[in-house]
Amino acid sequence: MGYSAQRIPYRETGSFSSLVVDYLDYHPSLKAFTSHELSLRGIRACIEQRRLVPVDRSLLVNRLRQQYQDLEMPQKVRENLEALHSPNCFTVTTAHQNNLFSGPLYFIYKIAHAIALANELKATNTDCHFVPVFYMGTEDADLTELDHIHIEAEKIQWNTKQTGAVGRMKVDQALVSLIDQLEGQLGVFAHGAQWTNLLRTCYVEGRTLADATFRLVHALFAAEGLLVLLPDHADLKRAFIPIIKKELTESFTATLVQTQADALVAAGYKVQASLREINLFYLQEGSRQRIEKKGEQWVVNGTSLVFDHVTLLAEVDQHPERFSPNVLLRGLYQCTLLPDVAFIGGGAEIAYWLQVKNLFAAAAVPLPVLVLRNSFLLAAPSATKRLTQLGLQAGQLFLSDDKLLALLIDAETLSQRDLGEQRKIVEQLYQQLQQQAGKLDPTLIAHVAALEKRALQGLETLEKKLWRAIKRKHQEQQNQLQVLKAQLFPGGHLQERHQHLGFFYAQWGKELIDELLRHSQGLTQEFTIVQLP
Repeated sequence: MGYSAQRIPYRETGSFSSLVVDYLDYHPSLKAFTSHELSLRGIRACIEQRRLVPVDRSLLVNRLRQQYQDLEMPQKVRENLEALHSPNCFTVTTAHQNNLFSGPLYFIYKIAHAIALANELKATNTDCHFVPVFYMGTEDADLTELDHIHIEAEKIQWNTKQTGAVGRMKVDQALVSLIDQLEGQLGVFAHGAQWTNLLRTCYVEGRTLADATFRLVHALFAAEGLLVLLPDHADLKRAFIPIIKKELTESFTATLVQTQADALVAAGYKVQASLREINLFYLQEGSRQRIEKKGEQWVVNGTSLVFDHVTLLAEVDQHPERFSPNVLLRGLYQCTLLPDVAFIGGGAEIAYWLQVKNLFAAAAVPLPVLVLRNSFLLAAPSATKRLTQLGLQAGQLFLSDDKLLALLIDAETLSQRDLGEQRKIVEQLYQQLQQQAGKLDPTLIAHVAALEKRALQGLETLEKKLWRAIKRKHQEQQNQLQVLKAQLFPGGHLQERHQHLGFFYAQWGKELIDELLRHSQGLTQEFTIVQLP
């Protein structure tokens, strides 16, 4: 039996915020926060806008050539790199930090989606070329978020004393030893050695994590023409100098984004990203610290570095690589470098991109079409078999435990917990009692109402006890559901946010990547459940 897929609307999963599902449903309250609708028409409108705001294509291509000079480039990568010279070539970009060994599954899903959407756009816009790009967020300093992976229930963590931007950290012996640990766990599977050997070729002691992750992504997706961009470079940041200076001297991000944030809150949504007066960090070896303005000076938090206006601007001109955009400016930097017409992000990313429309407008940079990344649930044969035995459909797995159990219990037994008819009889009885008592003494009406309330509460308590009794009689089915949920929703979370690619690659090999690419959708936005053979 081969791979098969079932798709369900994101809203039906109950796993995504109201902002995200409203965005996908084209809710009118969110229209003001985007420049283009999530559709082919929106992409085409963005293309026309992007034509009017060119990027420095020579800078981009030259930097990519330097970045790839030590790697073997398949034909599709060479063609896409050279195509970027053309004003009719645009990029479909996704971004993520350099998580350890690729991190949770959604790291891979993002990239597969970018490739799928670029291919879809090529087929529907034959006068243009579209290149999938993975923009690597190498400057993130939140090591606790990036330094571990999960293999089933076990957490494998890299313990290092290195600090600062994670992408600049070096592969050390402690990290290499984790590959030995993975080899012991995954080597029992058919493709386990292939996965750990791949990690060994990429994560070589002394390399930066950015370079190691770049090589891993390249190995997995170069055949599809994916380009990886490492933006932490002086040449690239030189293109961002005007925005860096504007942010340092005018703090223009805070005001523009706050307006959008306030409007989102007024529309009933939560704001994703918090604001600072200056939304830039200062990068040094082993350090990424906030820049703060105090009076007429700029200080680097946690250091002795102090700049006045003249020395600050000179520092930007001489060392732009030392200035690092935070989450709100990162997208603007990305779209300054790349001719993006679509950006693929997770729910949290879509949320903060909905805050930056005014910021992009002020910088005269087109805001790309925002696309929620594809989400998958990988169901191993054991899970599929258990689903079949229980008589459940994969899409029903997102129901609560009680609702799932109710599907497994015969209607007659299930009806025994429903005291709805008895509740109606009690309500009618007390209505009659209120009328009768009220005729004798109106003050007794409140007393009868209180008695009714207690009686209804008693019925509610009895319903709960009846349901517990029914569940006890179906303990075996409950146990089967719990095992199934634990397998597919580890820790009660979506699988993609917890489990690591290596666990699945070790069992299904490169074929799994090919199937994920085959089942990845472009502009169609649905949650996909893939049943593995």
